[in-house]
Amino acid sequence: MKSAHSLHRSIIKSLTSAKLGLALMICLGVLGSSGLTAPPAQTKPDKVTLIVKMAKGLTLAQAQAVVRGHGATLKASIPKLDLHVVEVPAQASDAITKTMKGDAQILRVESDHIRKWQGTPSDPRYPDQWALPKISWDQVYGVANPRFDTKVAILDTGVDATHPDLTSVVVPGWSVFDGSDPFTDENGHGTWVAGIVAARTDNLQGIAGVGYDHVQIMPVKVLNPTGLGQDSDIIQGVMWAADNGASVILMAFSATGFSDALQDAIDYAWVHNVVLVAAAGNEAGNTATFPAGDRGVIGVSATDQNDNIDPSSTIGASVFLAAPGVNILGTYTNGGYVAWSGTSASAAIVAGSAALMRAVDPSLSNGVIVNRIAESAAAAGTQEQTGNGRVNVARAIDDTSTNEIQPAGTAPFGNGGPFVGPYKIAATNKTMTFTMAGTGGGTVTFARIGTGDNPDTATFGCTAPGSTSFTTCGGSGTFKFKNNDTYRITATPNSGSTFEGWSAESGSLTLANCGGTTNPCPSASGSIALSADSAITATFSLPKLSFTTAVFSITAGQCSPGITVQSQTSTGGVLAVTSNLTVNLTTSSSGTFYSDNACTTSVSSTTISTGNSTSGDFYYKDGTSDGPVLTAAAVAPLI
Repeated sequence: MKSAHSLHRSIIKSLTSAKLGLALMICLGVLGSSGLTAPPAQTKPDKVTLIVKMAKGLTLAQAQAVVRGHGATLKASIPKLDLHVVEVPAQASDAITKTMKGDAQILRVESDHIRKWQGTPSDPRYPDQWALPKISWDQVYGVANPRFDTKVAILDTGVDATHPDLTSVVVPGWSVFDGSDPFTDENGHGTWVAGIVAARTDNLQGIAGVGYDHVQIMPVKVLNPTGLGQDSDIIQGVMWAADNGASVILMAFSATGFSDALQDAIDYAWVHNVVLVAAAGNEAGNTATFPAGDRGVIGVSATDQNDNIDPSSTIGASVFLAAPGVNILGTYTNGGYVAWSGTSASAAIVAGSAALMRAVDPSLSNGVIVNRIAESAAAAGTQEQTGNGRVNVARAIDDTSTNEIQPAGTAPFGNGGPFVGPYKIAATNKTMTFTMAGTGGGTVTFARIGTGDNPDTATFGCTAPGSTSFTTCGGSGTFKFKNNDTYRITATPNSGSTFEGWSAESGSLTLANCGGTTNPCPSASGSIALSADSAITATFSLPKLSFTTAVFSITAGQCSPGITVQSQTSTGGVLAVTSNLTVNLTTSSSGTFYSDNACTTSVSSTTISTGNSTSGDFYYKDGTSDGPVLTAAAVAPLI
């Protein structure tokens, strides 16, 4: 059930065996910190190991004296290779390395890298964590090198810091409630999402966390054991986390109703370079929820093993991204483990992914992280259901884009997005070769249908600005298109010209899909998938006049049979004119044209009337015995 108070943000979770909704309620709490001692934070090693290669000719004693002279402590030597393993203070390692490299007696200095077997972590419950390989976590584990401590503030019901899969990753936290310890969790929800984010990994115990190394859990208790927190509590938690070094803030709760005050706190955290992640909710509708729908927050919906939206997941403008959220295994109180479903798990997976990115490269701004996660996401569901798509942590870490975006949120500030995903494999450029033929002219438009990449790199008679989904060719030329994009091809003749048809098809264009006089091709509503370099010729022709009367012989001074002139296409087809067309008549001899069969009324022209293709009869009489040539010429273009 949901709280009746619009300012309450609720956790909704469901058991694996049956989706039993559990609304966790909270009374008004008194603001204040717990005053309890937090578990110690993880510390970085104070020593760094280096491998030093010495110049030839030095004795072992001389070589050892050289490295000691640079402030290094000798740990081991490999005389046959002139190698020496030394330790130096971590804070001074860069300076010592630099001075060593400037010493003529030292040929090379390099870090003593840790090599880790790349494979499945040793956590016994890892086979039950289907979501990790789904987001390509298995392609990151053992490959990426997270080396920098990154804090994820878990704004929730607290975290059981005694859990053996969490003990070494929990750092000092805070509670909004007097006398309440952020390192205890009477409910279990906070502990569950904490394990999803950063459970200890490859420790022969329990599960693996998304943030498998150098990702730390900062418990910020803003929900009491029954699970609802007021906006005033959540605001205090966001502010405390932002002021105390949180790199990521996870808010695995939601409710309808926008709060200006909560937005102010989120804006404050965003300005302080925090990545904010929230669950979209489990209301099975598209009503906006908050904080998922707030500006600057990655709102997360839930998907299943087949990348389908979970039926219980909230969708709509509050959703910026999706992640697995069905039967997700996490840590639980008293050293246990539990699998629940819901967008809380999905948000935890995204928060862990963002934290892992920061642990690899702490210089990344929150805007860059959000952009990389969004543009690298896998296609899943519709945009309304999953926003930019389903998170893919491997591609997000490999992404090198420096573009920055901020989630726009839903009303009153935005309408979702920005949408820069899902990720699409870079398509291969292919070439379309177009040839213009015939005596006439026109244009041919190649219009991309549906999603894809805009055509570009046009040459000669083709134009493709790259900012539109179509190319126009007014003459022979070429342009580039992406492999497997679909196109519709339309020929448009110039005034006075006729489209005679297609020819010389090759590649993906054939007689079957773009042959003869089919226009557009393949049809007015269809499209052709272009998967190979292709070519086509379009023929445009000017119309012509033709005598339809057979050749005849007459005696000098005799009136001829009736003669007619017809308007035709270049290939001899009948062509009706669109307005009255005057046709001038001339002869190579001294004869005369007449309008009557008695040859009494002379004329110098005839007319083809609007909508017709043939003139009325006219006649010819010549007093000279020879072979005259009669000519008909249109006064205006034949249209």
